[in-house]
Amino acid sequence: FVAIRSALITNYNNDFVDEKNVVVKRPQSKVSIFAGAGIVKGSTVQGEWTETSHKLGVMSSIFPPSPVTLQIASIPNVAWSTAFIEELVRCGVTQFYICPGSRNTPLTAAIYKSTRSNTGVVRAISVHDER
Repeated sequence: FVAIRSALITNYNNDFVDEKNVVVKRPQSKVSIFAGAGIVKGSTVQGEWTETSHKLGVMSSIFPPSPVTLQIASIPNVAWSTAFIEELVRCGVTQFYICPGSRNTPLTAAIYKSTRSNTGVVRAISVHDER
């Protein structure tokens, strides 16, 4: 459930050893902020986006900027894939099976980014064929 404005603080244990016996350092906590708008009669896409941006701007102004944003995505598929995978991870999905190929490129890239930013939490397993 995401309210109009909310934040999720995820606390991690300290360093851990990955499956290759390498010690991985990660931050002790991560803050994710969320904002939403209500769709009502007369709502417009641009109006709701603007309202959401204003709400999120107030909360995000107290944190350093993230190096990753959906606005830097090269194409819409990359932005949507990144947002989709981030939401799955936020909801507790930690393991992905992927079959790399041209149709899966945006999702594969988003999963890869997620494994890099959530080291030791999110795993990606490459399989030969999705069938």
